[in-house]
Amino acid sequence: MSEVVAVMVVLACVVSGLFLQAVQKTNETYQALSDETEIYIECELAASSMKEASNYLTAQLRQFVITHDVQYLDNYFVEVQQTKRRDSALDQLESLAGSSEAHNFLERANDLSNELMGLEHEAAQLVLSATNTSANIGNDELAKAPLSAEDAALSSEQKLDKAMSLMFGENYQAHVDEIERNIAQCKTTLIATIQDEQVKSSAELESLLAMQQVLTWALLAVVLLTALSIIMLLLWPIRKHIEYVGDNQQLPLIGARELRFMASEYNTLYEENLKHSDSLRRKAEHDHLTGLYNRSVFEHLLEAYRDEEYALLLIDADYFKDVNDTLGHDAGDKILQKLSRLLAKAFRSSDYACRLGGDEFAVVVTDISPELVHVIDAKIKAVADGMADDSDGLPKLTLSVGAAFSNASKDADTIYKHADEALYFVKNSGRNGLAFYGISTQGRDLYALDCPSNCVANGEKGQTLFHSAQGPLTLRHANRHPWNHPLSREGSPSVMQQGLFPLTWRLLRSSHPEGRVMMWKRV
Repeated sequence: MSEVVAVMVVLACVVSGLFLQAVQKTNETYQALSDETEIYIECELAASSMKEASNYLTAQLRQFVITHDVQYLDNYFVEVQQTKRRDSALDQLESLAGSSEAHNFLERANDLSNELMGLEHEAAQLVLSATNTSANIGNDELAKAPLSAEDAALSSEQKLDKAMSLMFGENYQAHVDEIERNIAQCKTTLIATIQDEQVKSSAELESLLAMQQVLTWALLAVVLLTALSIIMLLLWPIRKHIEYVGDNQQLPLIGARELRFMASEYNTLYEENLKHSDSLRRKAEHDHLTGLYNRSVFEHLLEAYRDEEYALLLIDADYFKDVNDTLGHDAGDKILQKLSRLLAKAFRSSDYACRLGGDEFAVVVTDISPELVHVIDAKIKAVADGMADDSDGLPKLTLSVGAAFSNASKDADTIYKHADEALYFVKNSGRNGLAFYGISTQGRDLYALDCPSNCVANGEKGQTLFHSAQGPLTLRHANRHPWNHPLSREGSPSVMQQGLFPLTWRLLRSSHPEGRVMMWKRV
């Protein structure tokens, strides 16, 4: 087997070397053909630019001779002294004119162009003298060819007539035609030379491509022979192994000794991987205490749902640290586990409950819009009721919840900031509440819950609307004990003194038997 493989490798190397040689030669020929094509294009562009520039100069000077408007003369000299399209085109054609014949045509065109420019300058001098004006640009050029004594002695009308004759006469047009003819001859000669080179390069390229085709078939034959020589020893066992791997099964111990060894090692790793993969994945994605998704998954969720409608809830267990310090960490862990179970039960399987750390939780509620805010109300109330149930021996605990909808922003950081501001608002207003960032509750009924001091409540429907410097916030489920209340009859609550609510509120009524439900109105 090794001898056959060695022979095939040698053949493959020889054919490959010849093939690479042919490819290199093909690339060189193709590059030469490409360069010749570029020269052809440059020649066409230069001739076209030359003609356009000449026509432009003729048109501008003729307009000046007819209208006596110095602007046309200025345009003429801007083209001659600054743009220089005609000079650039001549220089480019000269660089391309390799043959003496093409160069002779180009020199003749250049001489005729200089003669034509002399006629144009003379016509310009005659018009300037006749109209007693001067040019804004090009005076130095005009000074090189002053009017003769005979022309200077002409009357203004005679000077204008002569200028018209110079610019529209047969001599001027003959110069223009002769320049174009010489440029065309130069271009034709260059193109003919380029085309000859292109024909040669094309023939050589065709021959090289044919050689590459032959070598390709030869290389393919070597590959096929190599494949046929090892098919029974390697290919069939490998194919079977691939099928088993695709079906996620252990590999059969078949084929060559090396393959059987590899299959045995694979089967060992396969068994170990089955044991550990589920455990590793769960540890990487879930919080070890509560079983909820961890902060890493939470951050990926915000990015994954960037273009979807969702609501973000940030949830804190109120005074959890005090309970943890008083009753111990075991009780604190049980409270966190209880809250996790309630969140998982209240929300859908398509929603994502996460523990961010400590007593901080978050829920990504998918496929929801602000119009369904009552759905979140009901779910949070169910969780809050569960946390208030102490029949399991755990102390009652209230929740502070801040919420934001993704319709306000597609940026995950901004949505998190909005939800965090709503959560801060709840905590700063006495905790035990639910606040939505940027949503007005006008027109919606809310179930009866305690209202903090810094709110406006509609006594008929129990609606509560908050306003902050960052925009409107809606607070629900607020519970503030009257003995901790910063107001007695009227005044400014402490949160207002912090600059969040620069308003004054009046206590309207207290409907709870213990005085806990308070309605406040702005004055």
